[in-house]
This record gives sequence, structure tokens and C-alpha cells, in this order.
Amino acid sequence: MQGLLVYAGQLAIRKQEARYVRLFPRPTTDTMPPSELLEGFEAAGRLLAMVVRGSPPEVRAWSPRGCADPEGYAGAGCVEALVHGWDVATGLRLAYDPPRDVCERVLARMFPDPGARTDDPWTAILWATGRADLPGQPPQTEWRWDATPQPLD
Repeated sequence: MQGLLVYAGQLAIRKQEARYVRLFPRPTTDTMPPSELLEGFEAAGRLLAMVVRGSPPEVRAWSPRGCADPEGYAGAGCVEALVHGWDVATGLRLAYDPPRDVCERVLARMFPDPGARTDDPWTAILWATGRADLPGQPPQTEWRWDATPQPLD
């Protein structure tokens, strides 16, 4: 099974270097160089994008966050990429400033709770995922995004 994902990853990022893209570290003692880790993230993101684009909007698939449509899975992938990208950058003491238009769309789709609204959608996402405080709102200790399918137009 992992071979199929690796082959898809090779094609997704059009790998030219003479080695397979690593989507997962090997056993827990293995560390991946940052360049290979980023390469794996890129391949995984492209694979998700390809599947989302190739899925009709009426498709539904189980998720522990609620049965989701392709848009819900795209949003879930965006939440993962945004907040774990921030986690990694913070751990490495690097600046991380994602595009606010992307954050606004992700926030509106995945965290529709009006309590998450603020002038800065990135701060609201950090609050909604328990990573930051938001003035006037309680800290988030348990959170989940909403992958509920949106009505089809």
C-alpha cells in the first residue's frame, strides 16, 4: 500500500532525483532531513488536491470530524498544513505568516462558530485550534473543525 502512495507522490511532485519521495519517516528512531520532510508534505498536499479536484461534489467519505465532502477534506488539509506548518516554524524559531485570504476561507468553511471571528483570520485559526488566545473568548482546550458538507448550489 505504501508503494502506491510513494508512486503517486513521485508523479505528484514530478520527482527527478534518483530516489523515492519519503512520505513517512521510517521507524521512530529515524529522522528525516527538513528538505525530505518538506518534499513529503508537498507530495501529500498535491495528492489530496488531485483527489479533491477529481471527486464530484456529491461524494461523501467518513471522517472522525464528521462525514465530509471533497471541499471539507480540502479544508481539513488546509487546517493541517496551516497549523502544523506554524507548529514546525515556531519550534524552529522561524517566521510564519500565511496568506490571510486563505486563512479567511479556511476559517469560514471549517470553523463556522461566530466566536472564532476577529479582524485577523490567522489569529482566529490559532485560537480555534488551541494555539493562541483570542480576546473575549475562552481558551480552546478541545476543538474540532466542521467538515459537514455544505449545500450544493
